[in-house]
Amino acid sequence: MTANFVRFARLLCLLLLSAPTLAQPATESATLDPVVGELAASEPLIDPDFGIAVRALGLRRTVEMWQWQLLADAHSDVARYQAIWSQRPIASGSYDPAHRNPAMPFMSAQWLSGSALLNGQPVSPALLQTLDGWQAQAVQVDLLPENLVAIFRVEAGQLFAGNDSEQPQIGDLRVSWQSLPAGPVRGLVLLNDAGLAMGEGGGLIRGMDVTTELPGLAQGARPGADLAWWLLAGLLFALALLLLVVLRRVRKRN
Repeated sequence: MTANFVRFARLLCLLLLSAPTLAQPATESATLDPVVGELAASEPLIDPDFGIAVRALGLRRTVEMWQWQLLADAHSDVARYQAIWSQRPIASGSYDPAHRNPAMPFMSAQWLSGSALLNGQPVSPALLQTLDGWQAQAVQVDLLPENLVAIFRVEAGQLFAGNDSEQPQIGDLRVSWQSLPAGPVRGLVLLNDAGLAMGEGGGLIRGMDVTTELPGLAQGARPGADLAWWLLAGLLFALALLLLVVLRRVRKRN
């Protein structure tokens, strides 16, 4: 019995001592490279519905409609409604007929440049999604289609469709735009044959000061996952040492 226990203990020790190696996360072949340079928008972006055009890295349209919203009240059997500005259509099929919302004629949308360049290399739109610095875009009334000119007017830097923006009615709309300007950036990217792409832990931020922290983490530097693996490895290693001590004591007794 003692001999069998010793053989089993030795095998278990070997497995436990190999835990730190087995616990290391697999490294991926792809690596991230630091980049610094001027990010440029080579072609304008256009809102196909409103005709708004801007030479930028991104164009974002925000559409809100004044809609009814059902208020949850567990202590009342009477349905209570409240009108709010909402970017999403509020389903009102179950509301009473007096509180049904009309369909939204336009939705919020976003367009990212597919021809942006950084140091002469193409930049994938996925990388642009990590960049901040969105700015309000002025409404270009002269670019609006004729059918929309008759519906919308400019108020407080955005388009408004309705009789009175101070007292909106159900179905009134307000539309605004933001653009993502070009400029100096730095970050970590994945280099491939197509140019600069998004990699795990990568991204871009504004400015060229390389002494400050870059966005994301270098490939494989995932602190949460790595810490869990090494804690497990440390625990198994400690068990191996404890088992070795037990083996020595068993040998001394025999």
